[in-house]
Amino acid sequence: MIELIQITNDPDVARRCDVLDGMRLFVDLERMHKAERQVGRNTFISSHTVATWPDQFGRCVVRC
Repeated sequence: MIELIQITNDPDVARRCDVLDGMRLFVDLERMHKAERQVGRNTFISSHTVATWPDQFGRCVVRC
């Protein structure tokens, strides 16, 4: 089976992914100096935090 990883700040996208088999949600907490390291690249720089993520995404945190 193929497993896919989704990085998202959108609770609706996370909920839709949560019900799909083979889909994993990724909480990207790395932020310190990330923008400087990845300058010029088309990469995702998240605003996830330990404090706010469970409130935004609810059940997804428990499952993942």
